[in-house]
Amino acid sequence: MQKTTTYYITHLQKPALELQNAFIKKFKQTWGLRESVCELVIQIGHLIHALSTENLSLTDALQQQARKPIHNISDELSDCLLSLLSISFYTPISETDIENIPPLQNLDISNLNDVTLALSVLGPQLLDSYEIYIGLKPGFKRDERKIFITLWEKIFMIILELANFNNIDLEKQFHHMLESAYHFLSLSQQ
Repeated sequence: MQKTTTYYITHLQKPALELQNAFIKKFKQTWGLRESVCELVIQIGHLIHALSTENLSLTDALQQQARKPIHNISDELSDCLLSLLSISFYTPISETDIENIPPLQNLDISNLNDVTLALSVLGPQLLDSYEIYIGLKPGFKRDERKIFITLWEKIFMIILELANFNNIDLEKQFHHMLESAYHFLSLSQQ
């Protein structure tokens, strides 16, 4: 049985928010929907980097950016999941909000170019929709909340499909990421 968005919200949102609150407290951060959306876009970039390690020309170009190479797809999927869960809390998003969103169509999850293009487009579209949704940018005569949630759900679907395609137990990896993050917090000094 493939787990759904609703499953992850129901089972992992609480531990995700507990971790987020631990970071907020430790580093005296302000965190809300804006930060969660921005963080998701960053994590999508990290995921694309991890997925692209087979593409040497892209990997070489990214390594010249003075950043260490990102190779752990499982960890990057978990980080994306953390941000998606955070967004669902701050929006908030209910099961009713997502029940009529159609499944992904015409996306070959085995095709790296299709996946990276889809994520590269959906992430900025989500950020743009967020800015319209909160009134930072002029709105249109449309239900921006619904558009925002649809984009969020499409990204969520891709993350779940990538985990499934790569035989990654996302829930298990998410718990591993939580353990690592709490270990990091225990070692971090303010």
